Amino acid sequence: MWNKDLIKIIYPVAFALFLWMGEAGGWWDDFLGRRNPMTDDVSQNNALEMVIQKSHLVGWDGFEKVWEVTAERIWQEGNGNIINFENISEGIIFAEDGKTVKFRASRARWEKTRKELFAVGTIEVEVDDLLLTTQWMTVEYKTETLLCPKDITATGDGRTMVAGSGKLQMQEEVLSLSDGVEFIDKGNRLSSKGLLYHYETNDFELIEPKGVTLKL
Repeated sequence: MWNKDLIKIIYPVAFALFLWMGEAGGWWDDFLGRRNPMTDDVSQNNALEMVIQKSHLVGWDGFEKVWEVTAERIWQEGNGNIINFENISEGIIFAEDGKTVKFRASRARWEKTRKELFAVGTIEVEVDDLLLTTQWMTVEYKTETLLCPKDITATGDGRTMVAGSGKLQMQEEVLSLSDGVEFIDKGNRLSSKGLLYHYETNDFELIEPKGVTLKL
């Protein structure tokens, strides 16, 4: 016969051990229906193959580093041929000769077969002392070109340039602006159809100037 006092001690200890084993072994997750938030994200879209949250990822083209991204959320689809990013806090685009361009964006997508990076939302691009802000951007890795098809603002060396569209060529180190350009330097404002800005030397060329407003 079990001693009643001994039973009173064993039962609570055994019950506590059962609860601990259930939590450690994951039994309660299945029993109570608790799920991992990362698993939830994947299950909402069967096309998603991998989700990485608050992480860092590097993209390669053979042995060449193409880009490096730190984002709040990263996921891939299409057998890894498409990689999506959300809330990019730091991104780097690499050129063949070691040149780099840094960027931040709300959302972006890398398409491996086309070797292109698409970004939308609030976008900031830094190259040398030049800062670009826009809402749309395409990076063509083959030509090492950044295309901004919509409104773009560029600041550097105390100058501000506003245009309807722009293109940055990493190898030539040239920013080409078009579709109505406003060039502001020390309060003086120049208008032109287009502009070439050599950001390495801070030299610029106006294309078809339209008007000049001087600060007196």
